[in-house]
Amino acid sequence: LTYEQKVKLADMLAARQFTKLEAHFEGWQRRYERREIDDWALLVQYQGFYHDSAGGTEKHDAWVKAFPKSYHARLARGIHHRKAGERERGSAWYNDTPQENIDALHERLDLARADLIASLNLTPRPVVSLVHLMNITKHREGDQGNRMWLDASLKVDPISYGARRRYMYTLAPRWGGSFEEMEAFLSDCKRANLPPAHLQTYEAIIVLELAHVLRLEKRDDQVLSAHRRVIALLKGVDNLELLDSLRAVVASALRRNRLHGAARGVDEVLRISPDDESMLGYRGWIAEHHGRHDDAWADYLRAAEMGNAWSQY
Repeated sequence: LTYEQKVKLADMLAARQFTKLEAHFEGWQRRYERREIDDWALLVQYQGFYHDSAGGTEKHDAWVKAFPKSYHARLARGIHHRKAGERERGSAWYNDTPQENIDALHERLDLARADLIASLNLTPRPVVSLVHLMNITKHREGDQGNRMWLDASLKVDPISYGARRRYMYTLAPRWGGSFEEMEAFLSDCKRANLPPAHLQTYEAIIVLELAHVLRLEKRDDQVLSAHRRVIALLKGVDNLELLDSLRAVVASALRRNRLHGAARGVDEVLRISPDDESMLGYRGWIAEHHGRHDDAWADYLRAAEMGNAWSQY
């Protein structure tokens, strides 16, 4: 979603315009159930509830109270709890994370799980709920839970992109899986005759995980090669994995003061994701470096409006 779309959803929730929220999400759900859009196009509609600005638990509780049989209200509150728990846990390694943060995460995930499971019987094709349940099981239930929710997703939507993508991530070594498991699942996907763009993405996820391992081993040149491989794999496929690798290439170019190479990468990221606040800030800095002060000011202002601290400074 664009920054403006996320703000609009946040504003509707803050103003307790629950009838409008119901109509908005019901329209998207019906389009998915008529197979006019795929599961990924539906899943991203809920991105407005991923951040604090989407409103606190009290507002989500009020939406559920106003529409107790609503799939969308239950799903949105489940997403809210999941994301709030992940923020409360923080991004440090498990061994460096205080126990109270882990406890806060688990408390939120249990609340999220209850809402997401309750939502499953409230619409015929609850694929978004199932994908988010997979996100929770990586913390709480492990491999068996992940596979269970994948199988449930594929019963609802046999060619589900979002469910297979999420499951591939749960197989990564950082979550207790292995490259062998990731490769085996990729082979399963190939036998399922899925669209080429799906298969390219699943393969790119494996290479991204390799880049992560190489970065931990401080093998910087190989990390960059892995990200370039991802970019080559995803030629013509605009998605989050491509953005991850483009950002990594931009960061590498900036560290080496290679502004021309960085500028190409920044432009490519902003072509796909025009509201990327960090890239807007980088583009402003590059423009300022080349004396294009009006262009720099416009990018800094836009990034600052979206909360980019560096551009605000």
